[in-house]
Amino acid sequence: MLQPQTQIGPYTLTTKIGEGNFGVVWLGERRTSIVTTRFALKFPKDADLKIEAIKQEAEVWMQASGHPNVLPIIEAESYDGQVVIVSEYVTDGSLKTWLEQHKGKSPSIEAAVEMMLGILAGLEHLHERGIIHRDLKPDNILLQRETPRLADFGIARLLKTVQSGVIAGTPAYMAPEVFDGQRTAQTDIWAAGAIFYQLLSGHLAFPQQDMASLFKALIALEPDPLSDSIPRSLKEIIARSLRKNPQERFQSATEMRQALRAASRYSLTQATVLTVPFAGEPNLGPLVAKMCNRRQQENEFSDFFIANLKQLPGCPQVFLIRGEEKECHDSLIERLVSTRIKQVAEKKWGAQQSAIVFKTPDWAYDGTLIERQLELKRTLFSEFDPAYMEDDLSAKALSRLPPLALSPLVVLRYRIHASRWDQLTAATLNWFLSYWAGLVLRSAGPQFLIFFSIIYPRAQALSWWKSLMSAKGFDKQNLEAELQSIATAIKAQLPLLILKELTPIQPHEVHDWFSRYNIYDEKKRHELSERIFETQDGRKATHLSMADIEHALFQIHQTYVRERGYL
Repeated sequence: MLQPQTQIGPYTLTTKIGEGNFGVVWLGERRTSIVTTRFALKFPKDADLKIEAIKQEAEVWMQASGHPNVLPIIEAESYDGQVVIVSEYVTDGSLKTWLEQHKGKSPSIEAAVEMMLGILAGLEHLHERGIIHRDLKPDNILLQRETPRLADFGIARLLKTVQSGVIAGTPAYMAPEVFDGQRTAQTDIWAAGAIFYQLLSGHLAFPQQDMASLFKALIALEPDPLSDSIPRSLKEIIARSLRKNPQERFQSATEMRQALRAASRYSLTQATVLTVPFAGEPNLGPLVAKMCNRRQQENEFSDFFIANLKQLPGCPQVFLIRGEEKECHDSLIERLVSTRIKQVAEKKWGAQQSAIVFKTPDWAYDGTLIERQLELKRTLFSEFDPAYMEDDLSAKALSRLPPLALSPLVVLRYRIHASRWDQLTAATLNWFLSYWAGLVLRSAGPQFLIFFSIIYPRAQALSWWKSLMSAKGFDKQNLEAELQSIATAIKAQLPLLILKELTPIQPHEVHDWFSRYNIYDEKKRHELSERIFETQDGRKATHLSMADIEHALFQIHQTYVRERGYL
């Protein structure tokens, strides 16, 4: 009988924190002479399920680990006949709890979109490994501050075993084909659509209480229409994900995530970009990706990266990126990874040996300085080796982890919101840079590139956001002075570059892009450049965010190639 203070191997049970169809979850502590660490311990309910069920879940969970949006497994073991799966403990509850705290729905459309992008990134990771979750629902999505993490793989299966003939899952989030024993990646896509609908509406897509009515609704009915305040592009994404025929849904989590990212960039802006109907695939085409460049920042990065790679090989390099959220920090870093960094890696290590590891750990905002330091180190190690149990959390120990043995180059990206900047945040960043400066150079170790995106509040924020920023005393000039001070103090120990601020795009820059890639003639280029910057009230905006420009250029490009018969 499990109860508080029960000793399970090295873990001491403290509190029962959850219960599902297949198991019960307890909070446990692993106490050493240096630190006490908390973990989530899952035990099977049914004695008959012990070894086989836990082994199956552990194997699936182990394959699923290694992504910021998937809760990692620490170990699966049997202690004195008690079988247990140990995972990381997430302190901020589940998405279900989060919804209850916000009266059943997301507090904003933007928050719902961000939540779904994280959920879909986790699904993408699972599906790439041939795993379907099969029970995706708010209860099984845990939150680590702002990051959703998929958990509870108790009924997950490998794709090759999906026709089991057994109905498993939570009915309100189950796709119609599940009742026929058919499960594919599109089964999870349906569940994701149902969750997105709930985030935006505050109620289930199919709220029928009895199984007969629910089954009929899933087979023949459509969800109630969403509010008119929800952008049409988001409604279309939900509608496609909840199609009765799996083949008519998004064919992958990647496709749905790209559609959501593209739609949100356009739909959530106040400026009217173009009236050209959205056409073609939602993700940006290669030409648009080339046009939407940050050439100055990219050149700054390349010069610094290559010079220090020659002068200080193996020494971590740090890059600070500043700007508003919609200036596409993530797109810039992803672009650098896929172009400039990849090119250098292939030249230095060869095409076959130049695999780049790209991780996006969370920043630590809560607790004392010591608690934040410990959280950052633990999170960092769990990104690369969820089973790591040693007390040594130094940068040198990180570079020796087995999963990094064959990775010559590792890219880390942290996001720090300026709205949460204070003296403790500054002290944490200063310490973290010193942590990396302590990495002993080793010819066999990976080259680390660490990006910090400093996210500024929107200049044209809503009134409530402005008042919040005023209350918190956001001071851009003071923040940048602190960043400069931190950079100056560490530069003698660690190569660090503050890239030019990401600022909104001006009309002449768009015109230059059209000219460089020979899109339309000069007269048409000027006309389109003008139209892109027209606002809803007919006035002309002096600048737009990179996110708005990306979507506008995509629409223009689609129209351009269609007119010439390329589509």
